[in-house]
This record gives sequence, C-alpha cells and structure tokens, in this order.
Amino acid sequence: MPIRLKDVVEPFEDEFQQLSIDLKSVSHLMAEYNGEEHAFVDVVLEGGGVKGIAITGALYALERMGIRFRKIAGTSAGAINAAFVAAASKHISEKRIDRIANVILNMNLIRFVDGGRGAEAFVNAIMNKDAGMVARLNKMFSITRNLEQIIKKWGINPGNTLKNWLLKNLANLNHGRPLTVGDLKKRLENGPDDIIGDFQIVVTDITNRRKAIFPKDLRLYFKNPDEILISDLIRASTSIPIFFQPFFLKDFFSHSGYAENSQLVINDHTTFVDGAVVSNFPLGIFDKKVDQVPVCPTFGVLFNTEFDYKSSEIKSILDYGLAIMETLNDYGDRSYIFQNNAQARIITISNKVNNKAIESIYFNLDADDIKALFANGIRAAIDFIKRWNFQNYLTNIREVERQQSIK
Repeated sequence: MPIRLKDVVEPFEDEFQQLSIDLKSVSHLMAEYNGEEHAFVDVVLEGGGVKGIAITGALYALERMGIRFRKIAGTSAGAINAAFVAAASKHISEKRIDRIANVILNMNLIRFVDGGRGAEAFVNAIMNKDAGMVARLNKMFSITRNLEQIIKKWGINPGNTLKNWLLKNLANLNHGRPLTVGDLKKRLENGPDDIIGDFQIVVTDITNRRKAIFPKDLRLYFKNPDEILISDLIRASTSIPIFFQPFFLKDFFSHSGYAENSQLVINDHTTFVDGAVVSNFPLGIFDKKVDQVPVCPTFGVLFNTEFDYKSSEIKSILDYGLAIMETLNDYGDRSYIFQNNAQARIITISNKVNNKAIESIYFNLDADDIKALFANGIRAAIDFIKRWNFQNYLTNIREVERQQSIK
C-alpha cells in the first residue's frame, strides 16, 4: 500500500497551524509571490544514503513554514534531494516538496540493490547488528560472495536501477523529457525580484584526485555542459565505493564530446565515485567571504550522528573500511564547521527510528521506518526554526570573529 504524505504529516498538522513564525527573523531576503510573502534561504544537504528520506521531511517542514530555497546543494543522497527540489517547479517561489514527497516516500529501495542475490545478502548482513561470532562470519561471507563483482567491476551493484529511476522521475518533472543542466538552469533563473537560484552537487573525481562541483565544473570535462543529464550527475555523486560500481566519464550522455585543452585527465575512463569521499556535508559551498554580510542564511541539514567525534569500534575488515571512509569524508567538513562557528545554522536530524539507528545502506527499510524517518526530519526543522533568528546569528558570529582576531 503506498505511503501517503497526508498520513505522515497528519500528527504535525495542529502544530503547523499554531506556529507563528516571523519570516523576517528567518532571513533578510524576502519576496512576494501570488500574494504571499516568503523568506528565502540557501540550503546544503548532507549525504546519508537511505537516511535522505529524513532530509525530504525537513525540507517539507521548512516550506510549510513559509520558507523557500534560493540555492541548494548536496552530496550523494543530499544530491538526490537537491536535484528533485530544484527541478520540482518552474518558479523558485512555488512549493516544491509537495510534488516530490510521494516519490521519495514510495521509493522501492531494495530495487536499487541490483547486483543479484549476493548483493542482497550483503545488505542483510550489514543490517544485522548482532555482535556475535556467527553474525561477524555472515558479514565476512557476504563480502566474499561479492568478491568477483568487486574485483571485476569495482562494485557490488551496477547502479543502473538507481540511474533509470532518477532519469524517469526527473523527466516527470520536465514534461516527460530527460532533464538537462540547461533545462534546470532556466528554471532556477525564474525567481521574484531578480532572485536567481543555484544548484550544485559534490562528486569525487578519483582520476584527477579532486573534488568536482557539478554543474559548475562540467566545463572542465565537456564541450557543452548544458546538455548533460542531471540524472547522470546524481548517479555519479551517489556511487558509494564498493557498494555501487563507479561512474565513468563515458557513462555521461553527451552529444558534443569531451572538453579540449583541459588541464585534467579527460578520457572514457576518468572515474567518479560518491562525493562523500571528499565532502559529505559541503556547508561552505555558498558561503561568502568573512567581510561580506549575507542577505540570507545558509542552513545545513545533517544527521546528528556525524559530528559527535565518537570513536569507531573496529572488529572486522568491514568496520575497518567504513572507519577509513568516515574519517576521509568527515574531517574537512568538521573543520569547516568549527572554524567558522557554523553549528548554529545546522538542522540536525535523528537517524533513530523504532528503537534502531538507520545507516546509509539499509536498503530494506519497511514502511514504518520510512515514515518515521520523514517525521524525524519534520520534527528537526520545526524545532530549529522556533529558535532561529538570522540577525542574532549575524551579531553573534561577528562578535566571535572579533574575539578570535584579537587573541
């Protein structure tokens, strides 16, 4: 039975009706559209695999409170949310989450595990939190079952099901036509009072050992960036190493071919993996220089398990690999947050539902888990906006910067 947005939101309806939010305290960038005034913010979304369902819930709540999104960026699952939000309307003042929430809530997640029975066994083993010897052996066995795929294809799952799902559902937001970078650019330019939107995602280019920000960096790879499909960009950003096969430059749909005279290594085998390898939470992507006062805040949306400095308990080769990945993708993001005193503008969402913690590759979630994740996002966004004041934030952050400058 399909999950209905109305049913998930129903427990919050009375609270939404009673909320009294002064939108001018949310942002200094205000605009009217169809007789309603909205506060505009920029938003950056953390990667988190299936936990991205909760991010959709947070964005839904922000829209219900009169907030609209000018610029939006994300990594991996955050990139999926960012793309759907950016594509969901022809005008950035319109509500967008209503159009995409039912798609996100009703994803058949286990279908994205398209590497056969061995891949499904791997997911089931990962979800087994039993610390006993049998459970650990099952995890090791699930890895060996997929060893041939890992060695030959560099990943357990081809990722074609995910890519086709993205292509289809983004096309549904574009009159049935595949959504290109050029299409999305035109939509984001359509805003009130000369407000122009933006959309960016993070991808890891392991051939050139660099963080690629797409669409901005596409000119370094292709002659005509505007013809590149948004679904291809997202598939590249969601290429979780080992779990999904990497995405190659030849996999991008392009009529005009590769860029010429690029300083990068550009060929069919230029290889991209999950943006989370280099930046799982690129909060600074839209930030201005310190001496420039922003007209609107950049909110970050992440899960509250990521930045607590909890040490890793390493008992297996799987734990070892995950610990390395988490260290790589968290270190730079953590440093940016603390060096820029950015904690106050981050919406943190719990990944715990029904007495269990949801991890990124739990692709066999049931309907109750999905609804609970979405509700966690709604709860986090409401609680955040209740205490947020943009002017107070600017005053406090300038004072902190002044104190740091005289030390």
